[in-house]
Amino acid sequence: MASVRRYRLFPVVVFGLLAPLAWWLFGEQRPVRPRSEQPQTTYYLGDFDLHVTRPDGRADYDVRGKRMVHYRQTDVSLIEQPVWTVYTSTGAPWQGRSDNGRIAAGGSEVQLYGSVRLHRPASTENTAITLKTQRLHLRPHEDYADTDTPVTVYGRDFRIDGIGARAWLHKQRIQLLAAAKGYYAASNR
Repeated sequence: MASVRRYRLFPVVVFGLLAPLAWWLFGEQRPVRPRSEQPQTTYYLGDFDLHVTRPDGRADYDVRGKRMVHYRQTDVSLIEQPVWTVYTSTGAPWQGRSDNGRIAAGGSEVQLYGSVRLHRPASTENTAITLKTQRLHLRPHEDYADTDTPVTVYGRDFRIDGIGARAWLHKQRIQLLAAAKGYYAASNR
């Protein structure tokens, strides 16, 4: 009778010893990043104004925001609630805002995401126009912007919806890439 009890208890004891060993050997292990690979903050700013100029000294763009954090190893700055102005050689400067932004490549590449709004006010050379989307890639040195997300472009008496857009800010030209649908309010003369 005692040998039958031992025989029945043997698998329970073996399982009880092997289960913690298997958990320890094969359990989910999180890889530990070496200290040198962890992003290091070079600096951070709160409620900041950043003014960027072109090599010839002309104003290129201004950015202000709630917070900016710069990472040394990737030369990337992350911005919360950026508000920006892009100066062009013709027409009024373009103004915009978004939920978040990312400046890379020495300031020549800007990614804006969240609720992105780009607006050019009316001037003697152009009418007012607004572009809304969820993500925008801006190259301020080239006065160029593009997106592959749904976009709405509107002005005083028109609205155009589409998917994807390219904008040449200095030429005051916007091209919708796909599925464009427009609405125009004809004036009564």
